[in-house]
Amino acid sequence: MNTKYMIAGLASALFLSGPLMAAGAEEAAAQEVAAAYSTADTALGELLDTPETRAVLEAHVSQELFDSPQLDMARGMTLRQLQPFATDILSDEVLAEVDADLAKLGS
Repeated sequence: MNTKYMIAGLASALFLSGPLMAAGAEEAAAQEVAAAYSTADTALGELLDTPETRAVLEAHVSQELFDSPQLDMARGMTLRQLQPFATDILSDEVLAEVDADLAKLGS
């Protein structure tokens, strides 16, 4: 095959794939934002320090968690990591509700 045609074909493919790659990058960024916060991956401290995510916690999690003297020690842990120590406060249902509302923040 003629090198000139190979280069022209490659250039065309790159030119045509550019918008597709940009769209893919935008979609990936949107998914990253949507998954920016979760009970499995986001530290409690970050959830407490961000006004929008704190409001989600306050809507779903018992005030008992916020009043706990150990709260400062748990700031580096996720809610999923804390769940075994507070099963009465952080049930699977509560964490699912928190995750659902956290996901809405990214959309």
